[in-house]
Amino acid sequence: IDYAFRNDRSEYLDIFLFANCDICISTGTGPDTISDGFRKPSLQVNLLPLTDMFSWSDAIHVPKHLLWQQSGQRLSVAEHIANNYHSSEEYTAVGIDIVDLTPQEILCVVKERWMRAKGTWIEEPEDVEFQSKFLNILKQCPNYDSLHQWIHPKARVGSDWLRLMADASLL
Repeated sequence: IDYAFRNDRSEYLDIFLFANCDICISTGTGPDTISDGFRKPSLQVNLLPLTDMFSWSDAIHVPKHLLWQQSGQRLSVAEHIANNYHSSEEYTAVGIDIVDLTPQEILCVVKERWMRAKGTWIEEPEDVEFQSKFLNILKQCPNYDSLHQWIHPKARVGSDWLRLMADASLL
């Protein structure tokens, strides 16, 4: 059901769906915090900046791809964290292109989110290592303390995205 385009939408149904979902899949636009208030696991896809991840919650995050305009190279995780802008104009001004996740990338992380929520995800040792490396990089963010006072044990970045970054020596 593509609820956003239904004629029978209502404010009550908005809240009901967020409160009763198994997982909430969003882009971090705001209404998803309703499901967070009901302690529902979430998935934030194409979320920018990555420093705005819902670290207080059982949430998986996968940001859009960021590429240097001049070289076409992906930004490293540290560069992703350092370039934490809130508008596409700011990214363009510093020479960064923004590329949406592909449908296949989104499908992979939806599967991960679903399996984690149902308790069937098998954590690979390298995934634990990559999450740890990511958190260590995130802790270097100048506003880390104000944004991430507490990290939920299930807050993370999508495993496939971290593997991609590690394979490209960007983690």
